[in-house]
Amino acid sequence: MASRILIAATLAAASATTPAFAGEAFVGAYIHDVDDGISYGKFETGTRIVIGAGTTALDELAFLGKPRVHLLMGVNTAGETSCAASGLGWRFNLNERFYIQTGVGITIHNGWVNLPSP
Repeated sequence: MASRILIAATLAAASATTPAFAGEAFVGAYIHDVDDGISYGKFETGTRIVIGAGTTALDELAFLGKPRVHLLMGVNTAGETSCAASGLGWRFNLNERFYIQTGVGITIHNGWVNLPSP
């Protein structure tokens, strides 16, 4: 039930009509933690719906190399692991079509944390 409320709130916030302030925005869906035959442990069900936004390179953080700030939220449709994350990313353009981006951030989630070490 809480997952459905979180999904509804996320979709409502994403569709709200407000001025754009982000350098980019994204939404997506994927599955992860699938039984691939070589992994072990607890496997999750459901699809993760992800929504996020990122700024353009910030002049205000020039002392850090003008990183981009990103925020995202992921909600699992089966009530399994959901998360919220934020961080900084540095983009290095290779040419007009390709770039490499690296970053650092923090995530809070409601998933398992005491799994055995591989």
